[in-house]
Amino acid sequence: MIASTIKHRVKSFPEIQRENPNRLFVFAESRSGSTWLINTLASHRDIGLLDEVINPDYAKTLNFGAKADNQSTPEAALQKIENQISRLHGKYKGCKILFPQSIRFIDFYEFVLNYRNAFFIILTRKNSIRAEISGLIANEHARWHLVEKMEKQQISVDPAFLYERLQWRKHSNEFCISMLETYCNHILHIEYNELFSNMEQTLGKISAFLAISPAGYHSSTEIKSNPFPLTELISNYDECLDFFKDKPAYLPSFINDSSQE
Repeated sequence: MIASTIKHRVKSFPEIQRENPNRLFVFAESRSGSTWLINTLASHRDIGLLDEVINPDYAKTLNFGAKADNQSTPEAALQKIENQISRLHGKYKGCKILFPQSIRFIDFYEFVLNYRNAFFIILTRKNSIRAEISGLIANEHARWHLVEKMEKQQISVDPAFLYERLQWRKHSNEFCISMLETYCNHILHIEYNELFSNMEQTLGKISAFLAISPAGYHSSTEIKSNPFPLTELISNYDECLDFFKDKPAYLPSFINDSSQE
């Protein structure tokens, strides 16, 4: 037997761990209302939040990779996150992280072990089909967030591709949530419908979770994207419905579709 001498060592960052009680992360599915949530939370004097800090495209706007060319002083991903959120104001400082990003762009095990005492809001959306279709439409038309009504937009989608996207969404969500629940100590779960059915109550729940005043939020003016039935959003709806007839986990979302979800 050959004994391996290579061991993966998860790096510990004492300076980051010291800041844990003042860190807040919103982990979310795409198209789950996360932009509305972080913008609204960031309006509170006690909360400073950035958007998708670990997304390379968004990070460029924050000089996230400013030291990328300086090989003499390599900077770990967690340190890059800290360099951005530490500039914010408020008792709690943090950012939004989409579930797939945490798998693609950071060592998630290292992240949770160093931020285990931070505060986490987990935002999910039960109707994953509406979320995926909304995301595909937004990507197709290069328009992700709306502040005024616009005309209806349709998309034709390969049902097999949609199914693969739904599976990736499901597994990345489950992995990240399981890791957070296993290793981290302060977690609040919020669902899309809960968030928007009673915004004031939801913000009150978040305030209690963070032990801050429930007053002082200024709601974002973003509106719901694609507020139309799936039959009007998917140009090949019948083809997709036929494909999902043997997929009981998703079929009800097609048959009992509600544009409010």
